[in-house]
Amino acid sequence: MRTAAVTPRQPRYPLLLLPAAGLLAPFYVALVIIAGVSLVDYPGIRTGTFVITAANYQAALLDSFHLAVLIRTIVIGLVVGVLSAVMATPMAFAIVRTRRRSVRVLLTLFTIIPFLVNALVRVFAWTTVLGREGFLNYSLIGLGLVETPTSFLRTDVAVVIGQLYFVLPFAIIAITALMSKLSENIEHAASILGATPCQTFFRITLPLLMPAIFSAGLLAYALSVSAFVVPLVLGGDQYKMYSNLIYDQITFSGDYGLAAAMAVVLLVVSVVLAQGARLFLTTATGR
Repeated sequence: MRTAAVTPRQPRYPLLLLPAAGLLAPFYVALVIIAGVSLVDYPGIRTGTFVITAANYQAALLDSFHLAVLIRTIVIGLVVGVLSAVMATPMAFAIVRTRRRSVRVLLTLFTIIPFLVNALVRVFAWTTVLGREGFLNYSLIGLGLVETPTSFLRTDVAVVIGQLYFVLPFAIIAITALMSKLSENIEHAASILGATPCQTFFRITLPLLMPAIFSAGLLAYALSVSAFVVPLVLGGDQYKMYSNLIYDQITFSGDYGLAAAMAVVLLVVSVVLAQGARLFLTTATGR
């Protein structure tokens, strides 16, 4: 007696999306609420009137001070994104390609140890380094590069350094994850054909790593433009970024409509720039 073959059931892959969807759903609901608040004359609600208006976006985009802070935030984000991608690449290469396991573990620990320290503690530690009597000034004076100490706090340099310190581990991990999957046989073949280690890296390894390097820079850019603690402590009132300005609108002015509009503007501008960079990379590399 023959039995009919049983066709295996196809796995229900959409069910695998449920945990992530449940976790991200409140985030997108909050975005919808913020977008709705941005179109409302919020001060008018206190008097019992409900008016749909674009005045919040006009204030966010046409006010010279708000626009200057937005441009500053985007520029800082781009600078931090590029620098973090450039600085993370050799570190990731060293972690993956080192032959000694002890060295690999040590480099990995150097990368992840900052995650084990509270963010506020790390930021305030930088104030002791960049201050007038900090380690950086003593080093510059000892090397004879400067004669009198000066505070690097409340400057764009302090904000960039602080942001790099926070986002660099993320960039290193992103590049390391892809580089660990690259076969060393390609590099060995290049060396057999007479390529120097420098030629092998720049002509073979680096092009293969470009998607990971771009992703690392994009991640660093996103973390930088949305940063709040670093510009608050290291930049202060003299060097605000857009997230600090949004906080001021809520805390001191109580204008939730303008704050929501500014949040939407920052999100849209960041996404548009990221997509533009992705299209440029895709066109340039043909991938």
